[in-house]
Amino acid sequence: MPQLHCSADSEIIKTGYNTTTMARNNQQIARTLQSMLRSGQGRMRTSTMLVMLVLVGGYLFAEPALESQFGVDLPGIHTPSDEVAEANPSEIPQPAGKAEQPAKSTPADAKPAEAKSAEAPAPLALDDVLEEIGRDTYRTEAGLIYGRGSVHGTRIEHLKSHAKDDPDRPGQHGVFDENDPAKLVQLIDEVYLKALEGGRQVQHEHQGSRDVYTVDMQRRIGSIGGESGARRNHPPARHVRLVVDGERFITAYPVTP
Repeated sequence: MPQLHCSADSEIIKTGYNTTTMARNNQQIARTLQSMLRSGQGRMRTSTMLVMLVLVGGYLFAEPALESQFGVDLPGIHTPSDEVAEANPSEIPQPAGKAEQPAKSTPADAKPAEAKSAEAPAPLALDDVLEEIGRDTYRTEAGLIYGRGSVHGTRIEHLKSHAKDDPDRPGQHGVFDENDPAKLVQLIDEVYLKALEGGRQVQHEHQGSRDVYTVDMQRRIGSIGGESGARRNHPPARHVRLVVDGERFITAYPVTP
């Protein structure tokens, strides 16, 4: 018997199996021996049983080395737990409720939420288009001067009165489409510069010290209101009548010559 154990031990050393394999085989031998002792107790002679145990133990020790050397899978004694441990982990049944869920994919072209659009620029103020040069007196970028005068107190207020209709006013009342005071001042600057240039779109006449210009702006700039305009269903206007006294603004309003 000692000779068999030495032979088995030397075979394992030559094949280089690690201690983990030996421990597993020892456990298998112990389980096998216990099973044989229980099943053969009282029915088999002790000497015969010992011989069988030695043979089984030697085979179990030599099985891994023989499989490695000859490249064959010899029949062995394996427990179900060993077979499960050596199985492909992906094939081992998962406990209910613990199965891995596939990760949610994110489209490659997914983009973060777009930033809010830039705020609209603040509206122009009259101070942005007028330079104060005296009490209630202002100069525009084009050189027109708005001072005091008219029934509205100042020429600026008079211009603003033409930004809204007066349905009860007798006759016609020219009304600008633009009702923002600063933009309206810029529009009159455009009319003034066009009037100074002259040309086919400009009609010019004198009234004492005043110059009266009728300028074709070649686009709609307002309509005709008042009682007369209401009767004509507020016809559109593309001409502006501008009255100045030198550089001083007197009045301006849409007309249909």
